[in-house]
Amino acid sequence: MQREEIIKLANKTFKKFNTVDPFKIASDIDCKVIYRDMPKKIRGYTLKNFRINIIYLNENLDDNELRNTLLHELGHIFCKHDENRIFTSLKTRFVTAKLENEADLFSVAMLLNTLDKEDLEKYTSRQLSYMLGIEESKLDLYFFNNKRTLVVL
Repeated sequence: MQREEIIKLANKTFKKFNTVDPFKIASDIDCKVIYRDMPKKIRGYTLKNFRINIIYLNENLDDNELRNTLLHELGHIFCKHDENRIFTSLKTRFVTAKLENEADLFSVAMLLNTLDKEDLEKYTSRQLSYMLGIEESKLDLYFFNNKRTLVVL
């Protein structure tokens, strides 16, 4: 998907559910969320089984990490990433980074819906990163170009 399509999809999703709460959205779309003890480097993953979306979350994450991971995994669902990324990355030569960036962009666009346009213009990316509890590099996927100037769609 193109960057602009993902941002429009996130905005449409926000308007439809009137929230960025990933737990509510997952519940509303009948997505099953399961907590498991996983290695620290695995935050979560999404599977589809008989047309049912299942998101596994690492139970060792803090609340902010859980929220952001679930929002990211919902990004895979809404962007229609039906591939099993774990299998794909381990057993094929397909590069999954593009899919991960798309899910990151979806989650950032969803979170930015909680802010006013004026907030986007008056805060730096570092400040927005702290406010939203996300990595600054993920914000760059959304609205900064190489000169670090604001580019809002």
